[in-house]
Amino acid sequence: MRVSLAAAVAVAALGWTSGAIAQESLQPFEFKQLNTKLTLQEALQAKLVERCYPSNFNGIPIQTCSTTAKIARSGIAGYEMYGEFVSFDDVGLVTYKTAFLPSGLATIGAAFEAKYGAPCTAENSTLQNKFGATFDQTTRAWCFADGQLQLKRYSERNLQRSSVDFIARRLADRKPPTPPVNF
Repeated sequence: MRVSLAAAVAVAALGWTSGAIAQESLQPFEFKQLNTKLTLQEALQAKLVERCYPSNFNGIPIQTCSTTAKIARSGIAGYEMYGEFVSFDDVGLVTYKTAFLPSGLATIGAAFEAKYGAPCTAENSTLQNKFGATFDQTTRAWCFADGQLQLKRYSERNLQRSSVDFIARRLADRKPPTPPVNF
């Protein structure tokens, strides 16, 4: 299954803290044997990823892979994850994306707080469709020296969904290449 990582994690760059937390006080990202210094070759050798294919993030070339059972089987806080994907640039890990049932949101959030402390940002909102149904949206983010981990609850096609997303700062800060104007 291929996912559009540009669509899946572009939102992760939104809400990025702009100097609210001193960069030097933040710890580096580490999650389920993954960190931003882990290269694609190291992940393949350690059998953490499989089925990699070229993709891009806003025109920036990356390699996207499925995680292996070595990572996926562990779940998060006892909840099963559905489709875990990671991406790498030429330096190392730049994205992590997975989904889970919304019933696990509170437990997974508590596990993240126990491991990483309080989130650096939290946003709550409510969406309403044209039939009057409302859907709660929640995003909590944990800031790291090299990226941001987000725990989200959102609505998609009138279904409640939850996800965990990570984006490395070096990817979020990169500007997409400027297309040539040759006409």
